[in-house]
Formats: sequence, structure tokens, C-alpha cells
Amino acid sequence: MCQYPLALRYPDLVSVLPGAIEFELDVWIAMHEDLKTSRRMRLMFDHLAEEMGAYIREGTQEPAEKAAAK
Repeated sequence: MCQYPLALRYPDLVSVLPGAIEFELDVWIAMHEDLKTSRRMRLMFDHLAEEMGAYIREGTQEPAEKAAAK
């Protein structure tokens, strides 16, 4: 079981019982409280959050949309 947008990246995966089971699954990124004041860690954290979002958004595109985006 995985998030549907991520599964779209792998065309060999087969949907089992499509439409029968659907729910949203949040993604959390956590940082220890002691690191929140570190500029270096904040920049890394922001970059990680941005790139993870882009990775998931890219996975939601159908193959034709991906080809057009390149």
C-alpha cells in the first residue's frame, strides 16, 4: 500500500481493488526542537519540504503530461 501519487511513478504497479479503498495519507517532516534556530538546518528543512512536494506533484501527472513538461 502506498500513496497513489507516488504509485503513478511506477507503471508496473497494479492497483488492487481500484476505488474500493481510498484515504488521504499525510506526509510529515519533523525536526528536533533544538535545531529550529539553526539557519543551516532551516534551509535544509525548507529545501527538503519543497523537493518532496515537487516529487509528489510530478508523480500525479499522467505520462503524456510528463512528456509535455520536459
